Amino acid sequence: MPVVDAAWEEWITTNVARGCSMDSMIDSMLQAGFAAGGRGLGLRANGSGRGA
Repeated sequence: MPVVDAAWEEWITTNVARGCSMDSMIDSMLQAGFAAGGRGLGLRANGSGRGA
């Protein structure tokens, strides 16, 4: 299973800045092999940083 490394963090930051929806980013991450459910993706609803 992939991990949220520096490259993924940059991808997330870039896509949030571009206004991409959370759903579209999660879909892309699922296609890349991340587990469903959102845990460990490092995303918050507001798109800023790691979730709790």
